[in-house]
Amino acid sequence: MSLGREINQAIITFEYGAVLALVEPDGYPVAVRCRPEPVNDGQALRIRRPAWLRFDSGPACLMAHSHDKHGWKLRGLIAKGTTTSDGMGIVFMPAQFRWIMRNRGNPVGLMRTALRSLAKSREDAEGYLRRTGQNPPPIPWRTIIAAKKRARST
Repeated sequence: MSLGREINQAIITFEYGAVLALVEPDGYPVAVRCRPEPVNDGQALRIRRPAWLRFDSGPACLMAHSHDKHGWKLRGLIAKGTTTSDGMGIVFMPAQFRWIMRNRGNPVGLMRTALRSLAKSREDAEGYLRRTGQNPPPIPWRTIIAAKKRARST
C-alpha cells in the first residue's frame, strides 16, 4: 500500500478528519481542517483549498488526534511532507508517517506510548540539530525555577 493510501486509511478513522499545517508565502504558519482524498494512485492526498488561503508550495504537516470524553483512548498521527497546488486543491505529498498515540484506555499503555513518543521527538530534534550543524539552545533554568517558585507562592 502506498504511503498516501496508508495515511488516508488512518485519517478516515478520525471523526473530525485532520489538520494540514503549512506556511503562507509571507512566512506565517496556517492550519486548515480537512478530509484529504487520495490522488496519483494513492501516492499523494488532495485537500480542498479554502478561498482565504494564500499558498504556493512548501513543507507541510498533516495531523489528526482523538480521545474519549474523559481524555482517555488517545490516538494520533502525524505525516510530514510537501505541498503543491494543482488547480483543484492542495496536493500533499507525504514523506514520513507515524502514529504518535495509539492507546485504548489502558493507563500503563498510555504512559508507555507517551514515553515512546517523547523519546522519538527527542531523537528527531537531535537529528535536526546534527544535520543543520546547530547546538541545542540554552535552557534558562534560573528563570524557569524562579517562575515555578512564584507560581507555588500564589
